Amino acid sequence: MRVIHVSLENLMDEESLQLSLFEDRTKERALAKAMDAIRDKFGPNALLRAVSYTPGSVARIRNGYIGGHQS
Repeated sequence: MRVIHVSLENLMDEESLQLSLFEDRTKERALAKAMDAIRDKFGPNALLRAVSYTPGSVARIRNGYIGGHQS
């Protein structure tokens, strides 16, 4: 028998954010939303870092698994 325990703490809504007096994060938030939209439409492998295409990388393979693990 296997038992898995999951615990989540300090979760916040997407609209909640830490404000900064010195940085304007409008562009970063817009970019993150655009990246999320692309991944929603084309799948998790649509946008990856260049290192994910090196011979030793497993990111593209793991994206096809459930939770990063084979089922």
